[in-house]
Amino acid sequence: MKGKPIRDKAARRQWETEHNHCQVCWYRPTAQWMGHLETHHLVTGRSDEPCNWLRVCHRCHYVAINGGHRETSLTRWDCLGIKRLADPDEWDPFRLAVLLFGAEASAEAIVDRLEPVPEWVLAERDKKGW
Repeated sequence: MKGKPIRDKAARRQWETEHNHCQVCWYRPTAQWMGHLETHHLVTGRSDEPCNWLRVCHRCHYVAINGGHRETSLTRWDCLGIKRLADPDEWDPFRLAVLLFGAEASAEAIVDRLEPVPEWVLAERDKKGW
């Protein structure tokens, strides 16, 4: 059985306030442009909880959902690797495996499939001085 959806709008708003930059390209909007950040679900339609969220700008969200050019694409596995790099305190491969594969899944089901973070993501991070 897959995870039961959890909805807590107050907790999500608090998390979004604390995560004030794109975790993919490291774009940090000014206060007046905070609406340019969105919350991407790593496992769509499953659960509203911090381990399943990636804070992204509109451009990176579009790429994560629709794909991008070959040199700037983001797969689910790319996004999971970015979550591990950008948000290690909320990285929970066991919970993500349960959300993705069901109750019998193990953390290795996620960790074994991760690929290195895409070079273009690391280049954006370096360019912004993170």
